[in-house]
Amino acid sequence: MNLNIIIMKNLQAFLVTLLIIGLLGAAIFLGFNWNKQNQTTVNVKLDKTVIVQKIQNIAKLQTVEMTIQRDLSVELDAGGLSFFGSEIFNDKAKTDYAVTGSIIAGVDLANLKPEQVSLENSSKKLVINLPASEILAIQINEDKTKITKQDFSALFNIKNLSPARRQEMQDIMQRQATKQAKVALLDGACTDNILEKATNNAKEIIKNLFLFADLDEIVVNVTAATECKFEI
Repeated sequence: MNLNIIIMKNLQAFLVTLLIIGLLGAAIFLGFNWNKQNQTTVNVKLDKTVIVQKIQNIAKLQTVEMTIQRDLSVELDAGGLSFFGSEIFNDKAKTDYAVTGSIIAGVDLANLKPEQVSLENSSKKLVINLPASEILAIQINEDKTKITKQDFSALFNIKNLSPARRQEMQDIMQRQATKQAKVALLDGACTDNILEKATNNAKEIIKNLFLFADLDEIVVNVTAATECKFEI
């Protein structure tokens, strides 16, 4: 008798638990369907003016940044002494650097023209023709750029110069080092196809910019870069 009572109580508890689970499942199912029925899809419609302005507002789109390390030597000539046209000695200093810097490339979108954008409302197709990728900036990381070696001629001693001449020589050395460093960094980035990478990234970034719009097809073309250069 006691065994039967225990069995009945366990059965009742099981049925109650099953009923609760069923009610919870039904509530979740009904709630999900209610949310699904009441969801609204927002489709943003665009026109050419809005598209052009949106792209122009980005201005210089930086799509890739490369960190480059290069070794270079900078030589400073303070003059020498010649005798009957033959150089007897030089007054020179040579400094070797391990230069680290970054090259930033991308697309200048500030001057995008309306004719570079085509919007076909009937087919919901957007075509954007971007200008060529270019080098936007060259930055030297001074914290990671080190002097690895210095060679001085017998006569060269910057401490013996007048303060004005000493400052002049230091400024010349600094300008030469900066220019040669940027040239070396640019050469490394161009060799590593930085403009090609910038072009590929620009396509994806601009395309993703309009994924929210009511469009079936988005095509982004980038003019091929003919030269990897930067005014230093």
